[in-house]
Amino acid sequence: MKKYTAAACILLALQSFAQNEDDALRYGFTQGIYSNRANAMGGAFASLGGDITNCFQNPAGLAAYKTGVFDITVTGLSNKTATSFLGNKQESSRFALPADAVAMVFQTGTSENDWSPTYVGIGFGILQKFNKTTEVTSSDNQASLLDVFVNQLNAYQVPTSDIISSFPFSAGLAWETYLINDPVGNVYTRLSNTSDITRTDQVEESGQLREWNLSVAKNYKNQFYFGAALAFRRLKYEKTTSYTEQFASAQSAVSFNYNSTLNNTGTGSTGYSGLQLKLGFQYAPSPYFRVGAYYHSGVNQAILDAYEADMNSQIGSSFYEYASDLNEYTYGLKLPGVVGVGASFIAGNLGVISWDYETTDLSKMKMESIQDVYTFSLENAAIKENYKAVHTLRSGVELRVADIYRIRGGVQAVSSPLVASLDWRLKYSIGAGYKKDDVFYNLSFSYMVDQSSYYMFDPNLIDATQVRQGIVGISFSGGFRF
Repeated sequence: MKKYTAAACILLALQSFAQNEDDALRYGFTQGIYSNRANAMGGAFASLGGDITNCFQNPAGLAAYKTGVFDITVTGLSNKTATSFLGNKQESSRFALPADAVAMVFQTGTSENDWSPTYVGIGFGILQKFNKTTEVTSSDNQASLLDVFVNQLNAYQVPTSDIISSFPFSAGLAWETYLINDPVGNVYTRLSNTSDITRTDQVEESGQLREWNLSVAKNYKNQFYFGAALAFRRLKYEKTTSYTEQFASAQSAVSFNYNSTLNNTGTGSTGYSGLQLKLGFQYAPSPYFRVGAYYHSGVNQAILDAYEADMNSQIGSSFYEYASDLNEYTYGLKLPGVVGVGASFIAGNLGVISWDYETTDLSKMKMESIQDVYTFSLENAAIKENYKAVHTLRSGVELRVADIYRIRGGVQAVSSPLVASLDWRLKYSIGAGYKKDDVFYNLSFSYMVDQSSYYMFDPNLIDATQVRQGIVGISFSGGFRF
């Protein structure tokens, strides 16, 4: 949303009030796109081929196909979120059923001079799923959201006539709903200075970061594999927040509700189209050993940010409400490149073991203005200060049983993007597959644990809420070769 002054941004404590480093992390810290088979093997496919995962990860592996293929993977996700704030615990859950990956690979041309035909892949996948509900309830003596709003006004000595124009999504709403007193000696105060507050906070997130992909690959003597892909990202994200406080003033009971809605969508502005180039290489010195490497270029994505907020209050028997206008603002987000390497051992008809390593430096993310002269200097400084390089380790195994059955397992570990955290996000997966003639089916289960901290508003005024996510995925895929 549009910035009003750079100084005001420092005090805008609720994350939704303006674009900030959290937006960059949301779209830069992605999970990858995998087929059902690859998902069951922890995503460790940098050195393996013959799978639609190659369209999205290492396109060189497409040249390992011998025929054309169509493959679709559908995943049901159950996201259980547990929060803990000052000893108060709350749980919530969400379920979603997206199509994770759909792709078709076909060959064109013929083998010539030890070069294979050209393999072409057309794919669609979900790079990131936003499917989360966070709920916090508490009766405590921490600060009020109104303290944030009062601090805004006092820091800049805002005259009463300019409150709405200066802070239309925060202090202005509280002013219009009579939750902030008239200034005395140029000092604003909130309606009540009580420290006993009953509060609830609910945040709903939904949407997807999608990728459309066109890839090509060839191999030389079935030993050297080369591939490239052009990917296009499309974003749709929605976040709704409902925050409530109840407390007593000197005159009467007071309660208020603050609601906000944030919508982010990708746009096709020149220079910020969301395009990404992917290059890959694999080498098979023997039938039993393969290595691979890939590079994904950085992405310049334009984001249209639409934001609005409203507030209502009840002071004794009186009820007041006020709503902001819808505010839209377009900005650019530059995301860094990704590098990955891997190795695998193929034990003939018995199966395969594979390992991957991938890294990207999120401290190099950058936000830029598209429609005005705002520099995003504060946000970009926060990115460099708070984020670091992310390291991803993947390991997977596949065992063949009676030629037509497969049993798979995998582990994926991702380091925290936060400088202040040494935590790792772990994902465990198992699966099975059936393949006979030109038809195949796969089933997999995965479980991921992620822990983070969440602040309802200014971290200087309120303690962190500890958030633990447990995400269970059940995937099914089917396809055929042609």
